[in-house]
Amino acid sequence: MRRYETIFILDPDISEEVRTQILERTTGMIEATGGQIAKIDEWGNRKLAYPIAKKVRGHYFLLDYLCEGDLIYEMERSFRLDDKVLKFLTVLLDKFSSLEKIEAENIAAEKAAAEAAAAMENARDRDDDDDDDDDDDDDRNYDRED
Repeated sequence: MRRYETIFILDPDISEEVRTQILERTTGMIEATGGQIAKIDEWGNRKLAYPIAKKVRGHYFLLDYLCEGDLIYEMERSFRLDDKVLKFLTVLLDKFSSLEKIEAENIAAEKAAAEAAAAMENARDRDDDDDDDDDDDDDRNYDRED
């Protein structure tokens, strides 16, 4: 199976219910053909780079999945026919991939993010500890009226 990533932008004025239906229809198409979904990421409402169909905002979704190439044509056809979909883009990420490989990549990315956050916290703590500026401004009374 090949690994694909699809980003699609929905009309921001549609209800949450309709958004969920479109997402379920899309994921259902992937799963019905034997594909596997690695990640669904809802980015929410964001400003568009340029107006599309007189809209300046859109509701973004990102799908990361494994499937056969024939499904892409059917999925993009579905997007083209649905007037609630403003734009979409599908890219091939990896010609041969597996869900286990994707999960390992996600775990490694989460671990790296946790290590970076811990390093940032340690750096912040060290910066506070060696503060040589011990000006004690507490003896001044700033609340006093002159």
